[in-house]
Amino acid sequence: MDKKLYLASQSVARGRLLKEAGFVFEVISQDADEKSCDWGMPIQKLTSHIAGLKMKAVSVPAGEKEGAICWIITADSLCVDNDGSVFGKPLDHEDALQMVKSIRDGAVAGTSFCIERRRWECGQWITEERYIDYAQGKC
Repeated sequence: MDKKLYLASQSVARGRLLKEAGFVFEVISQDADEKSCDWGMPIQKLTSHIAGLKMKAVSVPAGEKEGAICWIITADSLCVDNDGSVFGKPLDHEDALQMVKSIRDGAVAGTSFCIERRRWECGQWITEERYIDYAQGKC
């Protein structure tokens, strides 16, 4: 049975982690509108919501034959400083400097992963399983 792993992330670190773990995968795109989220949610709910939103917005290539299976991984990482400001990836060097200054007195970083197992049936991907998990650490 054909099985394929897709990573719906442009994150160099996530790709490197999978490669170092010995996984063969293909990077695919997603076009989730993260700005539509409620950015006032706690970091765990927010990152989990965004990881799920990304999963809904993935562009998965068509299956090669009936019964093919694929696994898809999406993720989101955010940081919250002691004042409650939420940070994602910096936009540029200046933004990165501002972020470092904001979190120097402490912050919490969190990442959520969404993993789905899909089966190619009758010309479409059918979700068989979905798993969302969250990890948090202090900065």
